[in-house]
Formats: sequence, C-alpha cells, structure tokens
Amino acid sequence: MKEYEDLDKIPESSGKNDNQQTMEMEEIDQKITLFDSYVLAMMMLNNVTSQCVSYLPAYASPGDEPFTNLELDLGLTKTQYGIMTGVTFALINGVFSLASGVIVDRLSRKYTMIVAGIFWGGLTIAQSFAINFVTIFIPRIVMEISVTACGSVAISIISDYFAPKYRARASSIYMLGLYIGVAGSSLALISVKNIGWRNTYRIIGGISLLVTFFTIFIYEPVRGSYNNAAKKNQLKELTKSVSKCSRLYKSAKTVLSSPLFLILCAASALRFFGGYASGFWQSKFFQNEFKEYQNEYSILSALTILILGVSGSYTGGYLSDKFSKTRPQLQAFMGGIGALIAFPFTVVAFTLSRNFWLSIFSNMAAYFPSEMWLGPTYALVQNMFPAEIVGTAIAILSFFGGIAGAISNILLGALGDALETEDNGRIAGYLLTVCFAISYIGCAPLFIIAGILYKRFIIKERKESIAEIKDSEIQEINKFSENSSN
Repeated sequence: MKEYEDLDKIPESSGKNDNQQTMEMEEIDQKITLFDSYVLAMMMLNNVTSQCVSYLPAYASPGDEPFTNLELDLGLTKTQYGIMTGVTFALINGVFSLASGVIVDRLSRKYTMIVAGIFWGGLTIAQSFAINFVTIFIPRIVMEISVTACGSVAISIISDYFAPKYRARASSIYMLGLYIGVAGSSLALISVKNIGWRNTYRIIGGISLLVTFFTIFIYEPVRGSYNNAAKKNQLKELTKSVSKCSRLYKSAKTVLSSPLFLILCAASALRFFGGYASGFWQSKFFQNEFKEYQNEYSILSALTILILGVSGSYTGGYLSDKFSKTRPQLQAFMGGIGALIAFPFTVVAFTLSRNFWLSIFSNMAAYFPSEMWLGPTYALVQNMFPAEIVGTAIAILSFFGGIAGAISNILLGALGDALETEDNGRIAGYLLTVCFAISYIGCAPLFIIAGILYKRFIIKERKESIAEIKDSEIQEINKFSENSSN
C-alpha cells in the first residue's frame, strides 16, 4: 500500500479565522483500487456470516414439530432458550470483545479472521448434531467467542486500507453485513420450515466456511498507513514502554482517558440497548401478536433489513464522508438525529397499532433513520486514535455495547416470563417500546455532545499536524541555509 502524508498542503491565508481555515484543509487523497474493494467485500461477507450464525436460533423454532422446532427437538425450557440466544450472545460479545481487541492490535489480523471464521462456521455445523441443551450450548458459546473477533479485525483492517475521508462509507459498507446477516437469519425461517432446523444450520455453516476460504487471498495491510503527524506523536508515547503489558495498559489508558470516547461509549451502549432488544424480541412480538402472518412477516422483515437497513447504513456513511471536512460533528450527530426520528414510528409499531400491516410498515419507517449511526460511529473511533490501537478502542466500545445488550435481554426475558408474553404479544410490544424509549431518547443528547467534542478534537489535531509540518519545513530550511553558507 502507498503511505500518504496527511495535511501535506497547507492552505494560504484567506482572511478566514484559524478554525475555518483548519477545517477546510486538504484531505488525504487515495485512489481506491479493485483489490481494496475486494478486501472490503470480504470483511462485509465475514460480517454477514458471523451475524447470521449468531441470530439463527431466534428463527429456528417455528411450528409444533421437532423437525422444524429447535426448542421442541432438544427439549429446551424457555429459560434455557433465552440463555442460549440473546443473553449468551450479548454477554460474550461484550466480555470477549476486549480480548479480541488486544489480539487484533498485536497479531496478524488476516489470520485472526481466518481462524475465527473456521470456528464459527464449523461450530454452526456442529450444533446441528446436538441432542440436548448442553450439546448445543457449549459449541454456541465457543462460536460466539470466535464471532467477537470479526468486528475488531475488520474495522482495524479498514482503517489501514482506507483514508479518513472514505472511512465512514467503508465502515458503513462493512456494516451492511449486519443487516444482510440478520435478514439471512430471518429468511432462514422459510428454510427451517422446508428442510428442518438441522439442515439449515449445516447449510449456513458451510457458507461461512466458503467465505473464510476466500478471505485467505487478502493481504495484511501496513499498520498506521494513514496516521497523521499528531497520531504518530501519540504512538511514540505509547511505544516507549518495553514490556507488552505496559504497552497494553498505556493503550487502554489512552483510549479510556478521552472524554469524547467515554461519551461515545455511553451513547453507543444506550443505542445497543435497544438494538439487541429489537434483534431478539421483535420477532417474538410479531410471531405471537400476528400468528396468521408468519410468512408475510418473515419476507417483509428480511426486506426491511436488506433494503432499509442497508440504505440507511450507507446513507449515514455517505453523508458523514461528504461533510467530513466542513462538518465532522455530523458523524456523531447521525446517531442522535436518527434515533429521535425513529422513535415515534416504534411507538406506533409496537404499542398503538392493532393491525399487522400498520405495525410492520411503521417498523419499516423506523428502520432507515435508526440504522444510520454505526458506520459513522466506527469511523469516528478510527479517526480518533492511531491505527495501532484502533482494535482496542473498537473492542472497548463493543464491550459496553454487549453489556448493555445483555442487560436489555435479561430484563426482557425476566419480564416476559413474569407477564407471560408467550401468550400475549401485546405485552411484549409494550416492553419493547419501553426499551426503545430508554435507548433512543437516552442516546440522542449524548451523540450530540459527542459531535460537538469531536469537532473540537479534529480542529485541534489538524492544527497540531500543521505545526508539526511547519516545524519540519523550518528545520529543512535552516539545514539548507547552513549547508549553503558552508
């Protein structure tokens, strides 16, 4: 890969104030190659399969026959099923994402992704041979541990393949895998009904292994390819320590000492609180409240995720990149604005409506604005820290998100059992609406504050980079003058 020098063109005085002039500096240029696109496609496809295998159990229990119903076939209680799905996924994603961040920042990211892909594909197939709770729960735990590596690896690789001006779009394209994967899980409901849950697991596990095979052909990028002068200075401080433990401590301390990052973590955690609840409990609401519309729900849910989720994610990334030079705060604002627009539609979908079509279309209307946030948020984190510690930063962000998601699923599970939502989908809708209120209304002001702080951060960093380059130029001039005089 080519290494581009950040801020290599200093703008001349134009009568503007320092902040305006700094914000309008020349961005790093990059010609995106076909191979860059291939790498991004492979990161996205790995995200597709990792999400699909994670959400698969939520759609593997239709009907009253063991052939199509995982719960009945394995004799699972509601508590066991709840532990195996939402709670396990969220807790493991939170806790083990920290370990994956440490690994990603120190080992080959390419081979970490390959090994993880082999595990989550192979263990999905292994689950198809389960005979009881233990024999499906243990491989699912190990599978989820391997899945946690996907996000940290992919975002770290993207930060070294794409310049900052393209990262929001690249991260959003990577995040398309989330929507395609969840949509694939939703469509798996049709597959389960026709060929059974075990055969569905085997097919999806096989597809995962095929994607892993094509990941072999990507290259490990040079770390820090797009670090600017300010980040290079920050990295020098981090690498002064001799011991790896000390460097790890310094990396984590650097990330956690940023007020901007902590506010972003709080905002993201609240947003994940609603996201995880929706991912695992929305289907329960529609399946119990509108039992006669199961096929329609499966198809429309998949289309919602594929069309509106994908377009919302890409739009968020596109707008963030388009205005990154003059309106960098928009990267954080996306999360708050989108959540506030989406919330009224969720109230209609899960509380006010008694009609399937009104509920499903209101949910569709909420999906587009609510999914504009994650790609820009990841790009914001990539731009805040040197590429060498981006994996750690993303892992910490995912940790707080996973814990928030686990809490939302535990609360929904406990309240669902107490209020018997299995027989009353309307109560499940009320509970979901409360989760969305906490999530969407709670995260909005934090994203707005994060955007304001991020703009200040960008101005300060670019000024530091300008000063660094000017100092270097002065040193070169002085050196040339001394040589000339001699």
